[in-house]
Amino acid sequence: MFYKPHAEAEATVRMVRNKPGGPLVESRQFTMLNGKPVAPDKNVVLPTNIYGDFDDHQSTFFSTQHRRCFNFTLTPQPTQGNSLELLIALSPDAAGLSACSSHMEGITGIARVDPATHQLTHLEWKIPQVAAPRIQVLFASTDYAPVSFSGKTFWLPTAVVEYAINGKTKAKGHFVVHYSDYHQFTSSITVLPTTPN
Repeated sequence: MFYKPHAEAEATVRMVRNKPGGPLVESRQFTMLNGKPVAPDKNVVLPTNIYGDFDDHQSTFFSTQHRRCFNFTLTPQPTQGNSLELLIALSPDAAGLSACSSHMEGITGIARVDPATHQLTHLEWKIPQVAAPRIQVLFASTDYAPVSFSGKTFWLPTAVVEYAINGKTKAKGHFVVHYSDYHQFTSSITVLPTTPN
């Protein structure tokens, strides 16, 4: 790991949209670290930064901006659980597209889709190691499953795995995040009349 050999943490994860139709923004409040309770105001330092899947993991391949950077090939036979499997590779035309930055070079991916609902159930990608003085993700995967809220079904992450390397020190690290106990958060605001001094 990058800073210490091992850490196991539990946290309450919240996702909100700052504006209608905008992306989900993830925040965490750590509640346990290595089996010990964490005070609400304590800063938790983990061996590596954790990036959940509510920011931009899917946008690597599927955003409007990046879609033209990749070729998607459907495998001829269904795979695990009869899922449809797409093999993802950088398009030969990517070098000439402004949206396809140089750090995408050599990236490959796999996307599995449930044939009945056409929902993404698994996404993974591999990135070749490059010489750069920064932490680089070499492999990442996300699993998705249906979750129901107020009579509606949403496909949300259940697990995220990442393997990374520090380009400067060559130290390797990985993290595994499991999401569970999804529930909708609601709040209300009451405006009170001004109280005279």
